[in-house]
This record gives sequence, structure tokens and C-alpha cells, in this order.
Amino acid sequence: MAKVPEVAEAFRGFAHRALCQESIMFLEEVTKYESGDYSIAKPIASQFAAFNAIVKRFVVDGALDEINIGGTDKERILKIFQSGSTAFFEMNEAGRRLVLNKAYIEIRDMLETNLLHRFLHTEAFRTLLAGADPNPGPFPARGGP
Repeated sequence: MAKVPEVAEAFRGFAHRALCQESIMFLEEVTKYESGDYSIAKPIASQFAAFNAIVKRFVVDGALDEINIGGTDKERILKIFQSGSTAFFEMNEAGRRLVLNKAYIEIRDMLETNLLHRFLHTEAFRTLLAGADPNPGPFPARGGP
């Protein structure tokens, strides 16, 4: 679904009305984060800055767009965040890239369980079927594209 812009936008609107817009925004930001180029052109410090921005916006208690994720994963993410760059830089490249993946999967699964089925039966979605792929599929299994 995220690969068809019109359907993604319609679902985003549906989620907003269902008071889950922060979850959609989180999935989009983690997808960008996990697929980002943090090579020499964008060093690890920029990856750390991107991680911090996501955590501040979505994970910390009272965040502007706070998401609801399991306590154990939230604690793990916050521990890395609160320890500063030390814990982040100690992880290998895959660990840094996938540090938010469990939260991504939890939010994606929640949306699919709670909202996707309802959205697929809306007039807005039926209208889009004429011009879009009728089987867009779920969000990616992992945060990346």
C-alpha cells in the first residue's frame, strides 16, 4: 500500500481520522532512517542525529507524536538514546540501522490489525481501486523499502 502514493495518502487520512496519524508518521520516518545512506558522504554522526530525532518525536514520554510501543522495547530504545552516542556507536552497522525495527514491526502490525481491514472497506479505498493496484499489500516487513 505504501508503494502507491494515492492509496498511501488515503490511508494516512483514514488513520488521522482514527487518531493514529502518529503511527503512520513513525513508520514513514523509520523507513527513511533504515534506508538512509550513512556512508562516508553521510557519516555515522548523521545516523545518530536521525535516530535521536525519531526518538524525541515519537518515543520519549510526552513526545509530540508519541507512539504506543511495548515497555521492553521502549526501555531499550530510550537507554540507547539516553546514553548518548556511546551506546549507539558501539553497535555494528546492522544494529544501528535496525535499532528501531522492533518498534516498527509492532506499530505496523497494530495498524494492520486495527485499521487496515476497516480502511479496505471504505468508499475512499473503493474509489482508488479503479486507478491503483487493487492488491497493494501491507507495509514492508521491515522498515526499509
